Amino acid sequence: MDIGERIKFCRKHRGMTQDRLAEETGIHPVSIRKYETGKMVPKPEQIERIAKALNVTYSAISGDYDVVFPVGRFPEVISLLMMLFHSGIITIEGEKNGEQKIEPSTAKMKVNPSIARFFNVESPNAKIALEQGWLTANDPRIMNFFSEYEAVVSAYEQAVREGKEHPSEEQEQVIQQRKQKMEKTQMLMQLKPLVLPMDFDYDIETDGDYDPEDYGPVFAEMLEEKRKRQRNPEEKKREEYDVKSDGGN
Repeated sequence: MDIGERIKFCRKHRGMTQDRLAEETGIHPVSIRKYETGKMVPKPEQIERIAKALNVTYSAISGDYDVVFPVGRFPEVISLLMMLFHSGIITIEGEKNGEQKIEPSTAKMKVNPSIARFFNVESPNAKIALEQGWLTANDPRIMNFFSEYEAVVSAYEQAVREGKEHPSEEQEQVIQQRKQKMEKTQMLMQLKPLVLPMDFDYDIETDGDYDPEDYGPVFAEMLEEKRKRQRNPEEKKREEYDVKSDGGN
């Protein structure tokens, strides 16, 4: 996906119009439309403004995971981890299920052995070689997302290998489809944590063709919850009434 497609993708998932994005960024609406259609390419400072307005990371719009960016918010941590993952600095390991996805409860991150062998992890009472240990996450969303992502990346890499061994137009289409899915998953990983779960800007009427299953059960669960509330607004009112009736307990 190019930058314009990334802008449009994130904008639609925020439920934001082109005019609203232009207003939020101070960029002319015509320029926004030209960015999204590929007729113009935004400069870095414009990408920063767009990313801020859409509440995503710079990398989510630029597609460049080699840039330096601040780390503080959850999506920025995800961006950093994706950069380390793609550079081979960290790997994701664990038991795989029937769908060849790592079970989040067994997932662990390990530093590449060729790097880890040079370092130890120390505390006041212990010291271990980094290559003998691994990282676990305090926030379960991290391993949930990366279990999904590892499967998508593995499927793409497998398609690329098969394309080299048996090149064909059909296989090239498979490669492009899986590449697009990987890129969309990258953006969703940075987009979704900011909108969990009720603020996710999904509209059944305009985005009805979006299939959450394309991105795995983690994303599907969040989207389905949003769909339920859009389909049953009265149910939400009853829930709010019940909470008030119980005194908020």
